[in-house]
This record gives sequence, structure tokens and C-alpha cells, in this order.
Amino acid sequence: THDRNQLQEILRIAETVRLGAEALKGALASILPEPDEKTVVVKLPAAKDLEEVVDYLATLQRAFASNIVNSKINGQVAVKSWQPGSLWLDIYLGSAAAVSLVGGMVWSAAVIRKKQVEVKVLEKIVDSMEIKNQMLDGIRKGVDDHIQMVVESEAVNLAAHNFGESDNREQIERLKMGIKDLAALIEKGAEVHPALTAPEDVKNLFPDYSKLELIESKQKLISEKKSE
Repeated sequence: THDRNQLQEILRIAETVRLGAEALKGALASILPEPDEKTVVVKLPAAKDLEEVVDYLATLQRAFASNIVNSKINGQVAVKSWQPGSLWLDIYLGSAAAVSLVGGMVWSAAVIRKKQVEVKVLEKIVDSMEIKNQMLDGIRKGVDDHIQMVVESEAVNLAAHNFGESDNREQIERLKMGIKDLAALIEKGAEVHPALTAPEDVKNLFPDYSKLELIESKQKLISEKKSE
């Protein structure tokens, strides 16, 4: 009898654990979104207030929608879920082509952000030297022109690879604006990642945010690979 009572107690505890596990599974399913390769995970920069968060979201909407919502990419921009208690959200882009283009834009934005950091370092060095204002202005203009040239080159490359055309001026201008917007967000701490279930080749389209200072333009990497 004593053994039977112990057995019944063990069975009761086991059933309680099973029911708890089922409840937890159901709760997680309702909280966590289903993995989707057409989704990107975005970390917004730290914000002081709601207005700043709204500004960040508006910038993302502009950068993404102006480039992926068209008949060629067939994308869309929709918030799929917002992780509770954080500034991480999942954004549904509607197509694999949209995810690839966003990955390329974010990579280009990281390249531009690196150039901008290098410019700031150069400006500090130049400011510490005894250089005439006229010459200093010339150096700054030259550096700014170089960054604009890199933005143009990145946009033309993205247009060629994602739209099959490198001379669509309207699309190139939209890509340039999107790259600049994303570069500004990355500088403030934003991150855009592929879904965990994305194929390896898609994941490789996005930058490693722990190594942003080492990032290089895709065009340069392709050229170096060909020369090898």
C-alpha cells in the first residue's frame, strides 16, 4: 500500500509537470513568432522617449519601403512582432528578394558608416594641425565628395544585382537615400539581422555588427577574389 501511494504521487507530479510543459509551449507559441525566412530582425537604437522611437521606425519604413515595395522585388514592410520589454522587432518583408536587397543595403550602409568614422578621425587629425582654413575646407570637401562617390557606387551595384539595371536613376537615388538612412541608424546603434532560419548564403549578406570596423565593400571583396 505504501508503495502504491508513492507511485500515485509520482504519477500525479509527472502529470502536473506534463500539463505545465504543455501550457508553457502554448504560451511561447503565442508570444514568439513562427520562424520566417522573409523576416528580418531589427534592433532599434536606444531612445530617450517615444517620439525618438517613432522617428527610428519612420526612417526604417522609408529606407525599406522605397526600395522593396515594387513589382520587381515584390516586397512589403509589416511589423510581425515586437519582443516584449525591448527595442527588438521582427519585420516581415514579403519576399526572399526583399530580404536579399535589404541585406545588401545594410551591408552598404555599414561600409558608409565605417567611412564616416574614418572621416571623423581624419578631421580630428587635421584640426590639430596648423592648416589654413581654405586648405582645411578643401580637404573636408574632398572627403565628403569621396563618401558621396562610395554611396553612388554602392547604390549602382545594388541596382545592377537586384533590379538587373545600373542606369535607372530614380531607383539609384532611392537606394542612395536608403543607404544613408540606414548608415545613420547603424551609427546610433541599430542592427538588422536575417531570420535565424535563413539560409547561410542569405545570412552572409548581412554584416557582423561585432566587426563593423573591418567591413569592406562587396565590390572590393569580389574584385580581390577575382584577382586571386
